Amino acid sequence: MNKELEVLMDILFLAAQGWLFYRLMIQVLGIQSSNWEKWRAYIMLAAPFGIYRMLIMYAEPVRKLIYGPETLIRNSRDTIGGVLLGCLILLVSGLCYSPKRGTEVTYLTLMYTAVCEILRFGVFCLTYLFPNLLFALLNRLLEQQEIGEKQYMFWAGIIQDGWQWLFFTMYLVCVFLTLRECVKYLVRAGRKPKGSELFYLMIPVAVSFGLGILLRSMWVFVLDDQMHLIFDNTPFLYVMIPGIAFCSVLLVVSGIRMRCRLIEEEEERFHHQVYQSQLEDMERYLRDLEGMQEGLKGMRHDMKNYAADIHALIRLMQTKRQKHVKEESIEGLPVGTEESIGGLPVGTEESIQKELIGYLGSMEHALDQFQVHEYTGNTVTDVIIHRFRQQAKSEGIRLECRFCFPQSLEIHPFDISIILNNAWNNAMEACKKLPVKERMVSLKGVQREGIFFLEMRNSIKRGSVKWEGSFPVSEKLQKEEHGLGLKNIARCVKKYGGYLECREEAGSFLLTILLQSSYPQ
Repeated sequence: MNKELEVLMDILFLAAQGWLFYRLMIQVLGIQSSNWEKWRAYIMLAAPFGIYRMLIMYAEPVRKLIYGPETLIRNSRDTIGGVLLGCLILLVSGLCYSPKRGTEVTYLTLMYTAVCEILRFGVFCLTYLFPNLLFALLNRLLEQQEIGEKQYMFWAGIIQDGWQWLFFTMYLVCVFLTLRECVKYLVRAGRKPKGSELFYLMIPVAVSFGLGILLRSMWVFVLDDQMHLIFDNTPFLYVMIPGIAFCSVLLVVSGIRMRCRLIEEEEERFHHQVYQSQLEDMERYLRDLEGMQEGLKGMRHDMKNYAADIHALIRLMQTKRQKHVKEESIEGLPVGTEESIGGLPVGTEESIQKELIGYLGSMEHALDQFQVHEYTGNTVTDVIIHRFRQQAKSEGIRLECRFCFPQSLEIHPFDISIILNNAWNNAMEACKKLPVKERMVSLKGVQREGIFFLEMRNSIKRGSVKWEGSFPVSEKLQKEEHGLGLKNIARCVKKYGGYLECREEAGSFLLTILLQSSYPQ
């Protein structure tokens, strides 16, 4: 292969490697940009490493700096420093491109380097059998004088060039397939790795990286002034090294896949808890309606008795009036004589009127217990706010409510009920920890054009809220219920492309929610 073609092949190989690193970063970090920004990102991520590798291969001053005055690699251990420096250059490039996600960039860079390093040796062993067999055949033909030296050199060059293209192609394909699997499960996980997750993900990466460095330290060595490969005298390494390499890569992919599966199982458990919570909200709503219905049935059943009692009181008052008329027209009858009419005691007209008014008042009070006095614009939220008032009264909580259902927005009442019930439960738990005179909850819900604004504020003890990021940490004993209320709220907010904020200010906890119109996902 002439010099120009060799340089071109190295440039294409490094460009492909840079594209693999660029693709890994872009897909996992989820960076979306224009075509110009993508080219800029590719240059930023791939160019430094490519330039560094070209300088090592073709710049004499750089080779002298790394490999010594002779600029020859007489032992593969001499290349370990170059590999580590290349990894550092990739890491710096990644951090410059995404400085706010340093942990993820570091993991992705180390994973990429480890996969490339270990697969290089595995693919080399598999493809090296091809030129060895052909060279053995070529040597045999030369010994039998079936070909001349010029033909030998011609075919030897073709075999060497063909092997290099085969090696580079198989190597890039293996790296591409491995990174594709890693990207698939990293993206499917849906969130960046936490501390413990990152630790377990780094174990197979560290093992693969260490094995790659170990193989590199033994790959080429000098014996009797001749360079030898590690498997020259141990043919079984042709199979053993690829096996180790692909098992190491499988560990890396399996670790990422296992994390993804665990996150998906956690999400399934969370969704199960969400649906269970929604079912409880629905059951609570149905119980409220059922209680009102049963109360109204009881009142309807007793209406006959109520009507008979009222009729008896009215008859009593009419009889008393007639008696007074008779007393004025008939002499000798003592005034004020008490009689019994229809088995009912006779009292003064004034006392009967008071008794009748009190009876009607008692009926009105009994009916009020089964009447919802909330008018929010929706039956579901009417019942929910009515229950809030009853609970607040029984717990000694001062409730200030100004809530209007967004009728013109396409927001399902059930989603509003999930938000209200979970926010109210959290506010109730916080208020119960305070003296009765300090308990306060304020609820506001108003619509502004295509936005529904919801705010719930409740009193808390100053400094009692512990935070994890932008959300408070639950103090419930059951770990599976930690933060479930806010997660339910966040799920509904995300469904409508909304905004959720929690903050503590002036001895109160403030929950602010914005929901958009016609944005259900």
